[in-house]
Amino acid sequence: MSHQEKKPLVIAHRGASYDAPENTIAAYKLAWEQGADGAETDVHITADGKLICMHDDDAERTAGSEVKISETNFDELRKLEVGSFQDDQYDGEQIPTLVEVLDTVPEGKLFYIEIKSGMDAAKAVPLVKADIEKSKIDPKQIRLISFSDEAIKASKEQMPEIGAFLLIFFVHDRVNGTWSPTADEVIEKLQACDADGMDINVVYRVEQSYIDQIKAAGYSYHVWTINSPHVAKRYTKMGVDSITTDRPSFVKRAVHSC
Repeated sequence: MSHQEKKPLVIAHRGASYDAPENTIAAYKLAWEQGADGAETDVHITADGKLICMHDDDAERTAGSEVKISETNFDELRKLEVGSFQDDQYDGEQIPTLVEVLDTVPEGKLFYIEIKSGMDAAKAVPLVKADIEKSKIDPKQIRLISFSDEAIKASKEQMPEIGAFLLIFFVHDRVNGTWSPTADEVIEKLQACDADGMDINVVYRVEQSYIDQIKAAGYSYHVWTINSPHVAKRYTKMGVDSITTDRPSFVKRAVHSC
């Protein structure tokens, strides 16, 4: 099979976050309207042990409040307004719970849950598991992602039926000009935490052999965050399994034009 025969899935990063305020119900509903194959969120634990969907560990950027998520109860966080920072038409959007976001996911669509590495993975994973069970979603629609090896390992131990991808960040050594991790290093990391695949940023233009080596070892290869049609087409031709983007309809058109 050639790389072009199977198109990568297009995953809406924090919902359709180019057009709507990230990690809000509005952004997820718009992602489904825009034809995304899946969507992604970030979860944090409130002081009273609830999982909410927000990227940062405080609410300053999206709500103008310096409160720390981990130090604030859910009811207080719920009073914050997180829509108008993007556009006045979204004034009144609140921080959603993970269950509320999962309940927007249509049948047949995927949902990526990022367990933030700053949290205690052992504490976060059972809460994610409980919220998946509380929601109406089929666990087969879920993928778990994290930069934390411990979170991925704990996820596979507690939810073995759910795919889990290790988030990886390419790092550039400015002294000798090399990029890491190598494909061998990635495979070693994935084996160590029992991951099903990797999800990596696209700052470094990898060779086809890099992707092929990881896929030949039995792992899926996912990329983030691509908003350029040109870059999306390149990675489509290289055979990646999913592309995470802020602009799902825009990027999906590029993917399917290959």
